[in-house]
Amino acid sequence: MKQSWYSRLKERSRAWLLPVHIILAVWFFLFVGNLEAGFPAARVLMPAYMIIMLGPVAFLVINIPLSIYTAVKLRKGQTDGENRTILIVFAALNAFIGLVVWGFLIAFILPAKDIEIPKVSEQIPAGCIEKAEHFDPDGFQDFTNYCKYVYPEGFVPADDPSFHEVNEAEIPDLRGYFDNFRGWMETAKRLDEYDFEPDCIGRGDYVRIETREGTPINNTGDFRYRKYDDYSVFFYDIESHTLYYIHQNI
Repeated sequence: MKQSWYSRLKERSRAWLLPVHIILAVWFFLFVGNLEAGFPAARVLMPAYMIIMLGPVAFLVINIPLSIYTAVKLRKGQTDGENRTILIVFAALNAFIGLVVWGFLIAFILPAKDIEIPKVSEQIPAGCIEKAEHFDPDGFQDFTNYCKYVYPEGFVPADDPSFHEVNEAEIPDLRGYFDNFRGWMETAKRLDEYDFEPDCIGRGDYVRIETREGTPINNTGDFRYRKYDDYSVFFYDIESHTLYYIHQNI
């Protein structure tokens, strides 16, 4: 007599029940751990990054129908004693890990959609006559953005208190930001969008740098942002009267 799909499933339950939950749980907590650490290897290890990001989604997709299936079978009493114990353990694991996943989504992911990120055009001096903006098409929590804004000849942002004139000592540090940024653009295969030449940096130009360097990444303060983990640079070249904007965070 041919076995029903449910009978075959019962026979194989020991083999896949706990391993599936362990793998999905580890997957999810890797996601949480990387989120707390600021996704330090996000772009260098892109395949691993995508797997970690998709972990909670995969868990929910698999967990919900299995939870419903388990509850129906237990309610109808369609299990013998041995398999009933396995399904009870199954249900308990589903309930615990499912609550953790949903609690995390409600506490952290859903509120994030209401966070307003200022537009670059709202952070630059008025008077731009031409622009080219290249925003990260794949950004989720990490973004690599490059823009440039052309101003009328003779314009300088000297009246904007957030900008200051570049001095000789600052030039190597400023070049460092653009060198680091170019590496991210190369990693993302977006060099066709990037046309900045670091040789244009010189005394008399204007710059504004926003960075999280040294600030805590998580609530415990165990990890802090390094120099190139999260920064925005607004660099105005007086010769080409062009404002270059770069932003990178991981």
